[in-house]
Amino acid sequence: MSTVNNIEKQYNVQGNDYNISHIVNNSTDYTELVRDIQDLQEDIQNAFPDEIKSKKTEKLSEKQQQLESFKESIYRLHETFNKIPLNTERLQQTKAYFEAGKFREADALLNPKEIALELEQLSAIQRQKKQELDKTDSDLIEISNEYLIKAQIWTTLYSEPDWYKEAKKYFEEALKVARTVQVLFEYAMFLQEHKQFSEAMPLYEEALKIHRKLAEENPNAYLPDVAMTLNNLAALYSDINEYPKAVEEYEEVLKIHRKLAEENPNVYLPDVAKTLNNLANLYWSINEYPKALEKYEEALKIRKKLAEDESPKVFISYSWDSESHKEWVLKLAYLLIKNGVDAILDTWELKAGKDKDFFMENSLRISDKVLLIMTPNYKIKAENRKGGVGSEISMIRAEKFTNQETEKFIPIVRFGKREDCTPLFAKSLIDIDMSNDDDFEKSFEDLLRTIFEVPQFEKPTIGNRPQFNKENYSNFFKERL
Repeated sequence: MSTVNNIEKQYNVQGNDYNISHIVNNSTDYTELVRDIQDLQEDIQNAFPDEIKSKKTEKLSEKQQQLESFKESIYRLHETFNKIPLNTERLQQTKAYFEAGKFREADALLNPKEIALELEQLSAIQRQKKQELDKTDSDLIEISNEYLIKAQIWTTLYSEPDWYKEAKKYFEEALKVARTVQVLFEYAMFLQEHKQFSEAMPLYEEALKIHRKLAEENPNAYLPDVAMTLNNLAALYSDINEYPKAVEEYEEVLKIHRKLAEENPNVYLPDVAKTLNNLANLYWSINEYPKALEKYEEALKIRKKLAEDESPKVFISYSWDSESHKEWVLKLAYLLIKNGVDAILDTWELKAGKDKDFFMENSLRISDKVLLIMTPNYKIKAENRKGGVGSEISMIRAEKFTNQETEKFIPIVRFGKREDCTPLFAKSLIDIDMSNDDDFEKSFEDLLRTIFEVPQFEKPTIGNRPQFNKENYSNFFKERL
């Protein structure tokens, strides 16, 4: 049993109206990576002897990993663009190049000499005119954001021999200009993911200090951020085998989640159970089995209580394709409620004056399952980050990235072929086909079984070892299971 080191991402952003797949495909770096992979695949087929084939296979695996990392970097860069204010012409033009897949042009536009010159001018203003301090600080953050964007652009330029060094340099420049919690957290994650643990640790600690200060003034808003940063620190300590410190950080995360759960159990009790499970995994990995079992049992008790006391909460994500489609989704929600499911649907949850962004974020957070009602239009909105679907997908993708093994998201094919209606991030998920209304009863039962986690076929208990007494086993296959 391995230690769980979930590195939580600080991404909950709304999507912009452009196609990320188009951005990736237009990149020359993506084209080169794909070509390299195709060439290696052809070489492997003709490679001889086995030693050469093995080396090429290893190189192919490395290229495939680079391709996946490249795509993830594009998504992260897209999210950063949507998270920071784009108040400078350079950043606006940089974003335009990015949307066109022209990453080197975007990088060149953020000229470090020009940025440094502007920084020097702004620093002089800061010293000379104290009365303009607030405005100057705001401008410094913009400069820091430009360096941050430049750093993240370089995380995509794998074909450049010094891409890691350049990315790190611009992260450092961003910190020199303004040590915002956004830069600290992003840089710390970058370093942690590249196993630079000793460098990542002080950045996390500085971000943690900022979050703690904010939490003193507004605990409900910022205590979750404190817990998130502590969670990443715990994972880092575990990575470097400093298990007592990892336990200490996880214990504080647990304490925070317990406190939050006292006021809002529906939202934070699942976090309590998750942290208990992380602690149990950590104790198990260091052979402290009694402590591990204690945490596992408490986590299980909480999850059983949640399952017994409440109907499973299910958020329905869908696109407003037509009135008939909206009516079908509404009927599905009614049927779920009649069958013991607490369905969360915008139709009856969103009223005038309610914050729709908070509704989406909170609904995704508290739900046990999320239904993705997939149609060709849903796919377009998801991949282009359009409207409510685009916002939901950004949040869903961020959550799924932090927990690759989650079974929370259930794709449902409503219209069209699977490949025509499935967003990129959901292509590997097993879906439920509800496109044929004649088979609705069967597919609805499959959906309920998935929500309640009651499979139609369960793996039987393993029996005793055979005695090998020449018994005839042939009759077994004649019996009905």
